[in-house]
Amino acid sequence: MSEQQPFRIGVVCHGSHVPQWQARCIRNLEEQRGIEVVGIAHVPDSAPARRIRDFFEMRLGGALFPKSGKLVPIDENIRGHRGRHGEDSKSVQAVIEELRAKGASAILSFLFEQVQLPGTTSIPIWRFDIHGQGLGPNGLPRFRTWMLREQPVTADLISTNGGSMRAVFNDRAVSGGMDMDSVMFGAAWLPVAMARAKEHDRWTGPASVERTSAPPFPILLLRWARTELRNTFSGRRRSAIAGEWNIGVYPHPIATLLEDQGNTNVRWLNSPSPGSHRSEPFGYRATDGQLNVLYRKGEGVNSADVIARVRPRNDGILKRSRTMLSTVADLGYPFVIERPDGAYVLISYLHQQRTELFRVAEDNDTLDHMRTVLDRAIVNPTCVSHEGRWWLFGTDPEAPDGVLHAFHASEFDGPYTPHRHDPVKMTGSGCRPAGTFFYHDGSLWRPSVDNTDPLALGVIFNRVVELDADRYHEEAQHTLPGFPRTTYNKGIRTVCAMGDITLVDGIRPAPEAREMEAADSGSLRKPKEYLEE
Repeated sequence: MSEQQPFRIGVVCHGSHVPQWQARCIRNLEEQRGIEVVGIAHVPDSAPARRIRDFFEMRLGGALFPKSGKLVPIDENIRGHRGRHGEDSKSVQAVIEELRAKGASAILSFLFEQVQLPGTTSIPIWRFDIHGQGLGPNGLPRFRTWMLREQPVTADLISTNGGSMRAVFNDRAVSGGMDMDSVMFGAAWLPVAMARAKEHDRWTGPASVERTSAPPFPILLLRWARTELRNTFSGRRRSAIAGEWNIGVYPHPIATLLEDQGNTNVRWLNSPSPGSHRSEPFGYRATDGQLNVLYRKGEGVNSADVIARVRPRNDGILKRSRTMLSTVADLGYPFVIERPDGAYVLISYLHQQRTELFRVAEDNDTLDHMRTVLDRAIVNPTCVSHEGRWWLFGTDPEAPDGVLHAFHASEFDGPYTPHRHDPVKMTGSGCRPAGTFFYHDGSLWRPSVDNTDPLALGVIFNRVVELDADRYHEEAQHTLPGFPRTTYNKGIRTVCAMGDITLVDGIRPAPEAREMEAADSGSLRKPKEYLEE
């Protein structure tokens, strides 16, 4: 694939309105260098016979795919849209040949699984398969009971010429089961990966896909009723924090965490007030040389998380923390870049779709906005200087644990350019950044979140094998489950290198009822000397 000879793709879909994930899929293709969407052809919607089962499946689809399944007009959501409307079943062959005549090297099909594609086309046709399910009449996989289980979901893009591309997603829904929106938005990147694999002849063989059968109607009815009741009555309880996060100081260099030993030498800060949490710590040295820690601070389920600052003491007792930045939505993961002229902080504004750069003010009491480094949001923005360039990593907000993006620039404050093979990684676990890069034994290492068990997060240490403008490859080497024999022993999601010490976070169980009480009442407080602002 080159700028002179782009890989050209034609798209076939049903009707002029498509599910949001399909529109995102086409937009992902259009935004890539070296890929061109030559046309979008839509054939009429088929009208399947109305059945009671269809009604319940549609209601379940609305509950499981609230964002990705929302219909949007394709004319308004796809840049430079050029469509051709088919008239009958024979038009499928006709529109495919028309797209081929426009130079398409492959056809991306969003047609229903029941639609028979031509078997004699001279061009490969790509179709989606989501965990053994093709696309149904609504452009989404039909309901199957695996969607309500907490098990990884396989997404395949299968070509009629024998090639395929696969990704596994492990994003969990807050209400239980899989986050099917994240699965579909993650799968929307598969055509980009397929086109790039075609360039380098890296296509895999035909995917082995085990078909999943439809549940009996009584089971479907029971699942529907349970989902409706859960959405109606338990939405508030499901939003409660599942445990109490706190931050601590591990008094050794970060590389020692690569060793297989249950080190318990972590000095945790005093416990947050009931219903509150501290997590995602990143440190810097103030002008007086004292360690300062920026972190994500939450005060329960009814308030937005803010960025706060503390100065840890050797006895673990805190002075009053200070709020450094707040807004109407949750803020988190304040990634710190220490420079000769001060400490800078990267923060993603997920609710405004941008990534911002701040600088710690001279009085150390607030964060001053410097500039927007990306006109898009990424989850857990993490920066590193490597071989003369600055690299910025973060995951897709719509698939936060399954799709890793990378950007590069000549300066730490940008402007940043997407990696040529962005996204650089798609997998069920180990994508989301979990703290600072570091060097060890001549290699660059990247910590990432291990979400294999959503109730016990860990940190995966990945050794970076290749990193330049054209290539990225990493290999998982070690998983840190946390610090099992300490107070906060049920998981970890952040490690921050600070020279001879490492900042970490940890979680311990907290009764949900106590958290809800703390969220609804200001009467529960810690002893006065430990009180936070």
